[in-house]
Amino acid sequence: MKKIILGSLLGMVVLLVFIAVLAPAKTIVPMLTKQLPASIKPIHISGIEGSIWSPKFASLAVKGYQLERVSLALNPFSLLSGSLNTQLQVQDPSLQLTAQLNANQQSLLITDSDFSLDASRLDPLMRFPVKGLAGEIEGQIEVFQLAANQLIEQAQGKGVWRDAMLYYLEQSLQLGDIRFELSSDQDPQNPTLILTIVDNQGMLDLKGDFKLSSQGAYKLDLSMSEELPEQIKSGVQNFAKLVDGRYRIQWQGQLTRN
Repeated sequence: MKKIILGSLLGMVVLLVFIAVLAPAKTIVPMLTKQLPASIKPIHISGIEGSIWSPKFASLAVKGYQLERVSLALNPFSLLSGSLNTQLQVQDPSLQLTAQLNANQQSLLITDSDFSLDASRLDPLMRFPVKGLAGEIEGQIEVFQLAANQLIEQAQGKGVWRDAMLYYLEQSLQLGDIRFELSSDQDPQNPTLILTIVDNQGMLDLKGDFKLSSQGAYKLDLSMSEELPEQIKSGVQNFAKLVDGRYRIQWQGQLTRN
């Protein structure tokens, strides 16, 4: 009798494991999205393939921003403890990214990330007089954490914008390679993401930073060399001031939030 009972239990365990291994990815998607903070919702997923261990999405839209060819390598049992722990890979035509993703309903944490982004993907965020961007932005994100209330809890990383180009008014401006660092301040009320230019060997010799608060307010404080070609200088003088031998641009505003 004991052998029969043990055999039955073993058979049930094998069956459950077999079902878990072969279960389609779409069976776990509701649990997966439930463990993400409200600050990145709504999330729309289509073209779901693979198993619960390695789901693949043809398209994933986060608050209106769409990504193609997204895949995960996760332990589905982590969802039972109220968290999502997974390797994330994106092979979108304009964004390639790998990262470790840890999330629950209170926060989202990205670590050990490598990315490559087509700069034109940022065109919808541009404001007059800037019309668009070109070049390839690549780098590493050591840590990026976002709370459920959209506050940026921490950020650290670095990268380079290769063959950077900026389109403004009816002109284009080649900026060369721009190396930058990502960081965050410690303001508990309104944490801010900071992008600081650390090196630019282009003709402009750019220096300065771009700050983006958790509430979507941004500030750009940028300076460039006074020694510019005349065709560039005439355009720069329309929106920059000469301060201590360098042209200085200071813009601020509010990004559109979805």
